[in-house]
Amino acid sequence: MLKYVVVIENNKTNFCAFSPDVPGCSATGNSIAQAVKEMTIALEAHVNNLEEIPQSKGLDHYMNDDSFKKKSSDYVLQVEVYEDY
Repeated sequence: MLKYVVVIENNKTNFCAFSPDVPGCSATGNSIAQAVKEMTIALEAHVNNLEEIPQSKGLDHYMNDDSFKKKSSDYVLQVEVYEDY
C-alpha cells in the first residue's frame, strides 16, 4: 500500500483533485468525497501503469514546506493506494 498527498481545490462548480507526487494524475467530483474517491481510483490506475512508482514525500513534507502554497479554499489530505502485484 502506498500513501499519497492529495490536494482538493474548490473551483466553485466542482472540486478538482491532484497529487503533487504524481504529475499528470488528476480527478474531479461534485463533492469533496467524490473528488477523493475519483482521485484514489485515478492514482491506482496511474501507479499500476507506470514502470517506476513515484515515491510519496508524505503529508508532513508538504505541510512544512514553505514552497508548497495552497489557497484557503484548498483541502490537503493523504489517501491510500493499492498496487497490483
